[in-house]
Amino acid sequence: MWWDGAGERATGALACHTAPERARPRTLGYKYSKEDILKAALESSLEDGVGGLTFGRVARRMGIADRTVVYYFPTKQVLIQGVIEAHSAHLQRVLAQAFDQPASDCWGLVRAAWPVMSSPEADPVMRLFFEIIGMSIRGVEP
Repeated sequence: MWWDGAGERATGALACHTAPERARPRTLGYKYSKEDILKAALESSLEDGVGGLTFGRVARRMGIADRTVVYYFPTKQVLIQGVIEAHSAHLQRVLAQAFDQPASDCWGLVRAAWPVMSSPEADPVMRLFFEIIGMSIRGVEP
């Protein structure tokens, strides 16, 4: 399910994306994968924004040490890049469903994309992308 940013599971066009439940500390010896950590970072970015994404927040969400996150994502830039790429890939898949046929003009594009982009389920990811655009315009690095 796609998370709505308030901890509720979304439905509709964006519900195909998965995000983890709040992580619980694993038993001793469990090895976290890069995918596990990325899923926690995706959830964190939807709740706290890209500006609030930190190694510490991701680690606390999973009940692990910061250094475990740093092992897979050595810099914050690499972590943010992974988050943006994952959200972008998901958004592309969702929009591809809206564009099952080529649009004849720009209004055709708007009519095809609007139901997906204006849905409440799209709010968290759209908020994230607008945050990134705003930071870029201001010259602020996340």
